[in-house]
Amino acid sequence: MDAADIYSDLLAQLNETLLCMTSPEWDAASHRGSAGERRRALRQMLDIQQLRLALGNAVLLGIMEKLKANEADLENGRKHLREALTSLEQFGRVLDTIASYITIAGRIVPLL
Repeated sequence: MDAADIYSDLLAQLNETLLCMTSPEWDAASHRGSAGERRRALRQMLDIQQLRLALGNAVLLGIMEKLKANEADLENGRKHLREALTSLEQFGRVLDTIASYITIAGRIVPLL
């Protein structure tokens, strides 16, 4: 894939994840989780928003090498994230998977 495709896939996955995290199913799953898991989920939503803004403001030429260098990890992380988001029964595991993807995406643009 070229850098533009990787960039587009990354943004699409972040958008898809945020959409899932604002769904009624997510809300129900979060209420079955602990208070700590709910706080963690809210923090991750903020991280995803920050990544979306940073990526949206980034100049593709400036992050092209980082996108290519992390292509395999992004694709693998995306696969695992999509699987995790299909079943919210193990809420803690879903949060772990989201955190892992955020970490990978954070290699492209820094999280504050």
